[in-house]
Amino acid sequence: MELKKAFRNQSSIFFLLLTCYLFVATFVSFNYQHVMLSIIFLVVMLISHFLIEKYYKKVSLVNTLLSIEIIYLIYFFTSLVEVLLVIVLFWLLRLFLRYKSMPIINPVVAALLVTYIMTLLVSLPTPFVSWWGSAFLGSWSLLFLAPVVAYGLYKFRKYYYFFFLLLSYLLVDTVFNGFSWFAFSTGTLYFALGIMFLEIKTSPTRKMDQIVIGILGGAFLVFSYTLFIYPILMTIAFTNFIVFVKKFYLLELKKKS
Repeated sequence: MELKKAFRNQSSIFFLLLTCYLFVATFVSFNYQHVMLSIIFLVVMLISHFLIEKYYKKVSLVNTLLSIEIIYLIYFFTSLVEVLLVIVLFWLLRLFLRYKSMPIINPVVAALLVTYIMTLLVSLPTPFVSWWGSAFLGSWSLLFLAPVVAYGLYKFRKYYYFFFLLLSYLLVDTVFNGFSWFAFSTGTLYFALGIMFLEIKTSPTRKMDQIVIGILGGAFLVFSYTLFIYPILMTIAFTNFIVFVKKFYLLELKKKS
């Protein structure tokens, strides 16, 4: 009964579509090491989820499963240490990187960025955020990705955000770097814009917010490629933080009124 209730929220069909996409990506680009480590990742994540629910607080199962799938599709695990580090950081950041129940940054993004920082501090190999699952067939990946993105845009009503992120990135990138068809013909950009940027709690909801933050995010992404090792993740963190600041400001304003 609890499992049925968990899959009745607005993310459930999106999760099922992403699951189908994940199986296609795995079938086409099967890598034994990554799959075996990811199975360990899945099992430990689910065990930790249910332990947290039992002893600490209720958390969304669908959101946990979505996070597992997204990490699987963009991060290439190479060691058990990485698996455990990502799990620990994910839960710490998901549970505590928030203010008055408002998440500051998408916990998947935050966990991967902090994993990178931690590996630098302890001299481990640099985490391989490869985005392999977004472009496993080059441009053909878009055929399998399109239904997932289209449903997400429809269900979460983020049309303006997606469109202005993409438009801003296209215009700013063309002005400063010249037009490159490659960036727009593979799935990586659309996977990021259509799945990770649109995460419900850390993306803008109002039309004007979607437009403004979309424009800022698209421009920021262009310059991130020359500034950061993980430009897409940094841009998601940047837009998430803007959304949080806006919510924080409105909350403080409400307190004073």
